[in-house]
Amino acid sequence: MKIIIDTNIYYALLGLCPNKKVNKNDLINYSKFITTPTLYESIIKNKDVLINLKKITRSLINKDFELLSEGHIPLANECILEIHHADKLEDISSLLNDILEKRIQKESEFARWIFMQIIAIILGVIIDENYFFKEKEKFDLFAKSVGCLVESHEDNVLNRLKCTLKKSYKNNDTDKKFKEIFYQLINEILCEFIKKYCKIKENTNDKFFKKYKIKNDIFSILSEKKYKTSLEKNIACITNNLATNYYKNNLSDSGRLFIIAKFKKIFYDHSKLSKNDIFDFLISMTIKDEFKIISLDKKFMNIINKIDNYSYELAKRLK
Repeated sequence: MKIIIDTNIYYALLGLCPNKKVNKNDLINYSKFITTPTLYESIIKNKDVLINLKKITRSLINKDFELLSEGHIPLANECILEIHHADKLEDISSLLNDILEKRIQKESEFARWIFMQIIAIILGVIIDENYFFKEKEKFDLFAKSVGCLVESHEDNVLNRLKCTLKKSYKNNDTDKKFKEIFYQLINEILCEFIKKYCKIKENTNDKFFKKYKIKNDIFSILSEKKYKTSLEKNIACITNNLATNYYKNNLSDSGRLFIIAKFKKIFYDHSKLSKNDIFDFLISMTIKDEFKIISLDKKFMNIINKIDNYSYELAKRLK
């Protein structure tokens, strides 16, 4: 049976970070795979320790672990070999910097994609319930205005997420800074959206905006009963989109179910999106239906349990 293991289990099996929960014998009869996000994470985390980098690359060269390089941020075999045969860190410093830059770029792009899905759901719900026009002329003008608003922020969102991740990696503070900028960007777009509506309506006395400014938490507001039907409808739109077009051929059923489960946790459970969630999303893009997946992350496996109980039960044996 093929299993995908997470970064912590990979570290434990390599001896980089021993963990009492992980016993090699428990997984000896499985074909073990790691994803390219895990490989990037491992290389970046150990970029100052050549002996650890060689352990990582040796495990792939010797086929102790297979690499799932489909999906995002693939790493060429030549790069793995170059790291493995390096005599000193200085020989591969440029390559290691390139790997970090590529990871930041891909994480930023993917974080923006997630951001835009979340914004689409938020705006979809509040347009249904609060911000609509019965007059066709005003409705068309507002629809065009909203489309331009979202489109105009695409580069801004990407650049600010990328800048934040660069600083975060440098200062080893990825999660806190990421959360701050992610939710700040949501607030900025939401405020602009409401101002555009008020301008077209020619009325600045907006009750929803006042409520939002008081609570300062759009996810808490959207969890109210009155938004339930519209929220379900707009999440279903994202679900349907993930089953068509580009995603139909590039995303497995398991990966699709995982992504939708994460979105539902954000909106239904008020789960704050973290930097680690972006990593989980990236892993989900490489999941294939014939693979099982195990992790030491309880939150991650609780979502997997809704998709694949066998993987969940397999991970429980490590606890």
